[in-house]
Amino acid sequence: MHVRAKAAFFEAKRLAESRWAFICSALVQVTSSLTTLAITIYLLRALTKTEFGEYGVIFAASLLCLGIANSLILIQMTVLSPRKPEKLRASYYKRIFWLCLLLCPLPMLSVSVPGVFIWGYHEPANALLIATGFTLLSTSSILRDCLLRVYFCTGQEGRAVALSLTIAITTAVIFYLQYISNQKITSVSAVLMTSAGQILGVIVGYLRLPTSKKHRRPASALKRDTLELWTGGKWAGMTALVSWLHGQSYVYASALMIGPQAVAYANAARIFVSPFQAFLASVSRVMLPKLAKLREPSEIIKTAVTYSRNLLFLLGAYSACCFLAYAVKPEITGSYSGRTFEIALACWILILAAQALKEPPSIASQSMGKFRSVFASYSLAASISITLSFVLAPGLGLFGPLIAVAAGEFALCITLWARLWSKSRQAAPAQ
Repeated sequence: MHVRAKAAFFEAKRLAESRWAFICSALVQVTSSLTTLAITIYLLRALTKTEFGEYGVIFAASLLCLGIANSLILIQMTVLSPRKPEKLRASYYKRIFWLCLLLCPLPMLSVSVPGVFIWGYHEPANALLIATGFTLLSTSSILRDCLLRVYFCTGQEGRAVALSLTIAITTAVIFYLQYISNQKITSVSAVLMTSAGQILGVIVGYLRLPTSKKHRRPASALKRDTLELWTGGKWAGMTALVSWLHGQSYVYASALMIGPQAVAYANAARIFVSPFQAFLASVSRVMLPKLAKLREPSEIIKTAVTYSRNLLFLLGAYSACCFLAYAVKPEITGSYSGRTFEIALACWILILAAQALKEPPSIASQSMGKFRSVFASYSLAASISITLSFVLAPGLGLFGPLIAVAAGEFALCITLWARLWSKSRQAAPAQ
C-alpha cells in the first residue's frame, strides 16, 4: 500500500510539472506571438507594400539561420542533455550558449540569400545596413531560442516567461519611441529595432542562467561538445536548410517571379494562422525534452498519436475562429483585402492543417535520433514545393507558390507518419 501511495504521489507530481511546463510554454509563445503580431500590424500600416515585402524577405532569411542553429545545436542539446551527469549540466548549457555566439557571425555569409531580392530595391550605400540588420536579427533570435531551451530543459519555465516578457516590453518601448518621434520607418530600421529588443532581453536572460563551476579546460570541452553535436546535427542542420527552402519557397518564388507586393499579400494573410503556428512551436518546445527522456519507441509513438488527436481537435476550433475573425479583417490588415486576400487566407488554412498533422511524427522522430530519416522526408517535401512554386506561379500568380507549399506539407506529413509506423512495426517483434 505504501509503495502504491508513493508511486501515485510521484505520478501526480510529474503531471503537475508537465502542466506547468505547458502553461509556461503557452505563455512564452503567446507573448512572442502577440509581439510579432503587433509589429506586423504596425508595419502593415507604416510601410509601403514594397517595403513590407522587403521586410518579409529579410525576416524569412533570418529564419533560415535560426532553423539551422536550432537543428544543428539546440535540438541536439535538448536530446543529449538528459544523458549528462546532473552536476555537469549547468556548465554544459553555458558552453552551448557561447558556441551559439561564436557561430553567429556565420549568417553574414548567407546575406547573399536576401541580398538577391533586396539589392535591386535599395541603393548600394544601404547594403551595410541591410547586412547589419540581418545579422543582428539572426544572432539575437538564435541566442533567445538557446536561453528558452535551456530554461525548459532545467525546469525553470518561469524564467522563460520572464525572458519573453522582457523582450516584448523592450521591443514595444523601442517601437513606441520611434512612433512618437515621427521619424520615417523603413524595412531595415524595423529589423534593427526588432533586433535591439531581443538583444537587451538576451543580456538579461544570460545573467539568469544556472550557476556553474568553471571547467578546467573550456576549449577542449567546447571542442568535444561540438563533435558530439555534429554527429546528429549534420543531418538536422541539412533538414533545417531544406525545411526553410520548402516553407519559404512562396517568398522567394513570389519575389522573383511576381514582385515583393505578392510577398506582402501572402504575409498579410498569414497573420490569421500565425497564432496557431506559434502554438505548434510552443508545444514542440515542451514535447521534445519530454519525449527525449522516454526510452521505448512504443511509448514515444503512443504519445505522438495522442498529440495528433488533440491537435486535430484544436485545429477545428481554431479554423472556426479564423472565419469569425475574418469579419473584422479590414481593421486588422488595412488595405490588404479583396478576392486575392481571401484565396491566400484559404491557402494558409490548408497549409496549417498539414503542419498540424506532420508536427507530432517530426518531434517523435527527432527524439529517437532519426535525423537522417527526417532529412529524407523534408528533402522530398522541399523538392515538391520548390518545383511546383516556379511551375504554378506564372499561371496562378501568388496562389501557385502557396498551393505548392501545401502540397509539400501534405507529402511531408505522409512520409513522416509512414516512417514512424514502420519504426513501430520493427520495434514490436523485439518486445
